[in-house]
Amino acid sequence: MRGKTHLILGSLSSLELAMLYNIPIGPVGLASVLFCSIVADLDESNSNVMNNIIRKDTTKKIHTLLSYFLAIVLFYYSQKVGKNFYLALGISVIVVTLTTKKFTAGKLRNIFIFIFFFILSLNFYLFDFNLGLVFISSLLSLFPFLKHRKLTHSLIMLLIVYGLVHLVEVQTGIRHLAILSTIAYSSHLVLDLTTKMGIPLFYPFSSKNYSLFPLRVGSLFCNMVENILIVIMAIIFSLSLISIGPRFK
Repeated sequence: MRGKTHLILGSLSSLELAMLYNIPIGPVGLASVLFCSIVADLDESNSNVMNNIIRKDTTKKIHTLLSYFLAIVLFYYSQKVGKNFYLALGISVIVVTLTTKKFTAGKLRNIFIFIFFFILSLNFYLFDFNLGLVFISSLLSLFPFLKHRKLTHSLIMLLIVYGLVHLVEVQTGIRHLAILSTIAYSSHLVLDLTTKMGIPLFYPFSSKNYSLFPLRVGSLFCNMVENILIVIMAIIFSLSLISIGPRFK
């Protein structure tokens, strides 16, 4: 499913369940719901989530600049050593070509995400911040290097999310944070279950992908289904808000 679909349906489903079971949602809870609805796709460098954090154009420009810089440095040192212009030029072209094939703009984006969450977790630790946030940010720093739709799209990750957010909940005193975050994260898995690719629910014990419907993400039909689901969920939420809202605290 597309990123915006995960965000909208994940948020609406979490808010709907919160109303049904009279679970209050504060600003922190809402932020956690929004984040957990889409965070599973940090394992894909070309996902909408990654593109919204770091735009493709930005990473491509940085990647190009680094390639040029590497070529200049290699040319300079090759010529210093070999004293031959053509040999230095040939070495520079070959090395830069091989390097850029392995070190792509997508991998550069992954590195940026890793550095961001690693520094965040380090600061949380050094300033004696919430221990749960230290673990969560450390885990998120690894997401970009995980295989797409593997560990991040498994049932065991749901348990990890619940456990870590519960630790945050206990230390901060913010009630219901773990259950709201887990509902939002599970909505992501349910939506991806409807795609043709499916998800490996029992990873790492089994790599078998499970799929409920053969929807191909990005296709006209899939986009239409996503829009219909958003409209239906919005109507259900609106009706619930009218009937339950006055009693919702």
